Amino acid sequence: MYKRKKYVVDRKFQLKTTFSILGMIVLAGVVIISSIGINIAINNERLNNVIVIHNNVVDALLTYAQESQGSGDAAAIRNASKVNAQNIETINKILFHNNMMLLVIIVVILLLSIVTFFMLIRLTHRISGPVMVISGYIRQIIEGKLPHVRNLREDDELQELNELVGELVEKLREREKR
Repeated sequence: MYKRKKYVVDRKFQLKTTFSILGMIVLAGVVIISSIGINIAINNERLNNVIVIHNNVVDALLTYAQESQGSGDAAAIRNASKVNAQNIETINKILFHNNMMLLVIIVVILLLSIVTFFMLIRLTHRISGPVMVISGYIRQIIEGKLPHVRNLREDDELQELNELVGELVEKLREREKR
């Protein structure tokens, strides 16, 4: 029907509404990111402590194996050292994935905020556009002119109010003819 040319027609209403809703989303995102970030930081610190402790244990065992060369424990200790290295590699992968997960959550919330902003501007336009049109009709009536009331776009809100203003204009035209 009618093509939109400008999406922000009532800056105060549209931006206030958009930023109010967006603020709630961002606040929820900050709370989620903060709690996940704190949890990841605590867990990463714990895992780093486990790495240090296990490295110290393996180093002590390797030192023991070198000092007591006659015992048969040296092969088992070297095997334990290899297993420890694999475990540390696994823990480092977990640390990396934890950090990547936090980064992905941050990016998703930012993208969600951007998409939500544009969606809300578009949705509020469906209200503020008709308000602007209907306000124009009312100004014309106050000035003593009878406007030509047109239908709003199909997806616009306030259809009933526009029809009511149209009926008012028709009644005023009928009164003028008498």
